[in-house]
Amino acid sequence: MLKILVYTLISAFGWIVILFMDESEMFLYQNVPFLNLILVFYSLRIFIGISIIILPCKLLSYLNFGLLKKWTQRLLIPCLFFIPFIISPPDSWGFKHKKTSKEQKAHLGNLLIQNNNIHSENSLICFLSAHCTFCKLAGKKLGVIKNNLAHDDQLQIVIHNDSSEVQKFFKKVGIPEHFNYHYTSIDTLLNICGGTMPTMFLMKNNCIINEYGSRSLNDLEIINQLNKL
Repeated sequence: MLKILVYTLISAFGWIVILFMDESEMFLYQNVPFLNLILVFYSLRIFIGISIIILPCKLLSYLNFGLLKKWTQRLLIPCLFFIPFIISPPDSWGFKHKKTSKEQKAHLGNLLIQNNNIHSENSLICFLSAHCTFCKLAGKKLGVIKNNLAHDDQLQIVIHNDSSEVQKFFKKVGIPEHFNYHYTSIDTLLNICGGTMPTMFLMKNNCIINEYGSRSLNDLEIINQLNKL
């Protein structure tokens, strides 16, 4: 009976963590120094998956119907295990957002010509909105990544909101309120993002190395590329 109670508590904890998956992910990333974003993403979801199948596995062990038990284990347990990956999947399993379209590249190029204060030689250019939930998630990750870059200007933030909204956004995600950012219109932002916010471009010698979304930010790749001499 005690074992069932323990398994119930573990499974209940797993289901609760599912409700706060992004928050749990950020808590681990911000507070456990040796964890990177990919490791946090997969380890958290694997932990949740194991937690929620513990109780069903134990209860199924009491079944006497061999065939029913066998097929239930084969069908139910894998489905339960993959629930956290289905609810909160990465933008791509290889932690690359998508191939940047020609239209996006053209709009980005036009913006860089119009605003030569945006550094694109060796930087991460981030297009965000202060009212976007996924932008807030990305912003918290960027706040940690920024602390591991050699220079502050390697993180370039482009946003369409007014200054007061931007300051509130920076404060909420852990970026210094005085951090330098660039303004653009919402139309330009959406054109460069391809309609999907947030979008971040890893730039090397004015060329796009990779494009990320909020759940595909690869901190190891970003830090290694930008700090590489």
